[in-house]
Amino acid sequence: MAQAGDEVAPTQSTRPTQRIGDLLVERGWQQGSVFRVPEGMEICFVSNELGQAEGGAAIQQKSRRVKARERLVVVTQTCDIKAGEQAEPTVEVLICTVEKSSFVQKVGPNSARWFVIDAQAGLVAQAKYRVQIAKQVLAQLEPELWPGTSERWEQFVRWLARRYGRPAVDDRIVEAFQRPVTALFDQLEAEQPELVAAFNQAVREVRITQPTTDEPPFKLVVVLLTRGGDLTEEEQRAIGEVAGALDSGVDPRIVQVEAVEVRSEDTYAVRDYFATVPLYLEYFTYRGDDVEGAEPFGTP
Repeated sequence: MAQAGDEVAPTQSTRPTQRIGDLLVERGWQQGSVFRVPEGMEICFVSNELGQAEGGAAIQQKSRRVKARERLVVVTQTCDIKAGEQAEPTVEVLICTVEKSSFVQKVGPNSARWFVIDAQAGLVAQAKYRVQIAKQVLAQLEPELWPGTSERWEQFVRWLARRYGRPAVDDRIVEAFQRPVTALFDQLEAEQPELVAAFNQAVREVRITQPTTDEPPFKLVVVLLTRGGDLTEEEQRAIGEVAGALDSGVDPRIVQVEAVEVRSEDTYAVRDYFATVPLYLEYFTYRGDDVEGAEPFGTP
């Protein structure tokens, strides 16, 4: 039985009512749908920030309007889009900005902050800009087809889930291992940017084994999980150079890299996968229109 708020007004008295969620799914709305904000409509990202008011501090709303050249991508799961309005009254979307090719090419697959929706158009989803849109509003808009392959869509879904599943890494490992690795990519980007770009293209994830002791030295195995299929010579060379340098600058009194394994996602056993944790190396910092160096760890 339809509930109040779950219905779309029928066009004829004899036409049965239809839940808004069913209508949206019928029209093609699903997780990964991309759409534009039509002229004359305004959609904003809103944050609650600390401001000053008479008598002390106060919470103020700050908004950021979706620009004409930007688009939005749906992150809500399709089953929740279909659900009734009382259970799921809104759909969550991310703002997708249009970036220069120099930035798009260097967004690594390990980034938890950005995802390249459409490389050719320079369309990049920004995890920091999450917007809630009422389903009735979405019914007034038209979805576009996912601009990439089905494999790319699956990567997008995993990226969304990974945002909230990042494991905590011991601070001592961060200091003794992650930071030197960050410095390594900083140096490589400055000296061999094409090598880093090839590495990012080939490597899906950088993973490490969990330490078996509570105190250092922590013995780690690093796994470079590559995409399925054959890698180009350039990608193989990039992986080899990075693998050979991963323990450079690492304090052996704290962390000892026992091995660097290059594994393909086609053949990597599930048991082995879950025995490791991802190492989210935010390779690049976005400053204005350019990419400059490695992003510091701890940046929200």
